[in-house]
Amino acid sequence: MIIEQAKKGRYRKPYSAKIGMLVNFFGKVILKSINPNRKKKSRTFKIWEPNKTGVF
Repeated sequence: MIIEQAKKGRYRKPYSAKIGMLVNFFGKVILKSINPNRKKKSRTFKIWEPNKTGVF
C-alpha cells in the first residue's frame, strides 16, 4: 500500500518522521538508560513492582 502510494506521488510521511532529531534524541536516551555500566539506578513503576506478600 505504501509503495503504491509512493508510485502515485500521494504518500505522506507520518508526523514523527518529519522531526528526526526528536526521534534520535529519545533513542539515545533509551540506549543510555539500559546501559549495564550505568551508575545511577532506575526505579520501576509501582504497578510493575513484585507483590510484597509472597509469590502468589
